[in-house]
Amino acid sequence: MKTKKKIYDASRPPVRVIYFLLVNFLKLVAVFLMRARLSKDPAIKKLEGPVIALGNHPSFLDPVYMAMAFWPRHVHFVTSSTFYRVRFVRFILQASRTIPKVQFRTDTQAVKHMLKVVHKNGVLGIYPEGQRSINGSMLSIDGTITRFIKKTGCSIVIVHVKGAYLSWPRWSDSWIRMGKVFIETKVLLRANQVMRLDERSIESKIYEALSYNEYAWQSKKRIKYYSPAPARGLHHLCHKCPSCGKDLAMRSKNFLVACEACGFSLRVDLRGFLHPLSSDDQKIKLPATPFEWHIWQVNQMVDQFSHEGYTLEQKAELQVVNKKAGKFQRLSHGKISFDEQGIMFTSDANEPVCHKKFPVLNRGGFIASFGKHFELVLADEVYRFLPDLGQSVILFADAIRAVQIIRSQDSNSCVAETISE
Repeated sequence: MKTKKKIYDASRPPVRVIYFLLVNFLKLVAVFLMRARLSKDPAIKKLEGPVIALGNHPSFLDPVYMAMAFWPRHVHFVTSSTFYRVRFVRFILQASRTIPKVQFRTDTQAVKHMLKVVHKNGVLGIYPEGQRSINGSMLSIDGTITRFIKKTGCSIVIVHVKGAYLSWPRWSDSWIRMGKVFIETKVLLRANQVMRLDERSIESKIYEALSYNEYAWQSKKRIKYYSPAPARGLHHLCHKCPSCGKDLAMRSKNFLVACEACGFSLRVDLRGFLHPLSSDDQKIKLPATPFEWHIWQVNQMVDQFSHEGYTLEQKAELQVVNKKAGKFQRLSHGKISFDEQGIMFTSDANEPVCHKKFPVLNRGGFIASFGKHFELVLADEVYRFLPDLGQSVILFADAIRAVQIIRSQDSNSCVAETISE
């Protein structure tokens, strides 16, 4: 007789030993390696009923900082379902009662888990950006979170982290940099205030409370983040040469990032700022930070997509998740084409026939490991693209952002025309 499979319930209390060991071990890493300092609002302890904790998301260790802020109270984190693919990681996450969610799309199962946590007066940990910051600044916020907050009427606590991106940039190949991380917490809205405000007012307050730009903050703090190779991996984010304009031309190593095409190079210091090496380069208007470089890069992409018929193309392998094995398996190799309509994959002539189209309308982003691969969901299937040039992953991330900017500009233009008429 077959035993009935247990249904995972994320609203239950965690396995105490595992949660205690996990949080406190990572707390030691944060305090002694990252020199994390917590400023805790005493009003948090006095909150009654369910709480939704919202945090900015500059680094991989952000859930640790939020867990520290609420300790000993347990936090049910909404986590990317991609982490559940690895058996051991899945065991740890389930023991900690995290909530798996498919990124950048509606996930009804995740919402059910979240509502259960609220009904049991628990703490929900959510990162409204949906992914770690790409360039050290805030990404767009998922509007469905505001609707969820309004519907449930929970108190809102903000956990705002500064210095975490500089300690461990998403693009970095040199792991953690020893510096300083500051964790600030505050009660943003109590339950009765949430009930009185409309969704737009709540969203505005959340955006204002979470907004950040690490390089603007660092320009005042000037904190050193020690690493033997602070530039290593920067070409995964900043691929376009500011001097000759060539795409995918930059390479990084130790303290330097340089263009293979024209030889232009910049030095990255321990504070995260960029410096030209030659006197000729100093005459050019150059980015002072990776953030400025990336914004310039996106704006260049906006100009390219503004020309009718522009298409971004790269060669790549396409994989799909085998649901039984939980692993990716190869489908085909071919060409990725990106235009304003979306991403199209067309297999090579000598490969298994495969044609897929992925719309990008209203897509907040995609799951990505910069320099390696990115993933998209289509009809409940998860597809992974592995470009022949791994550096080109950032091209597609920037392209999605560029198309969103163009559509936003067109929308605003239409509104202005309607008003003028």
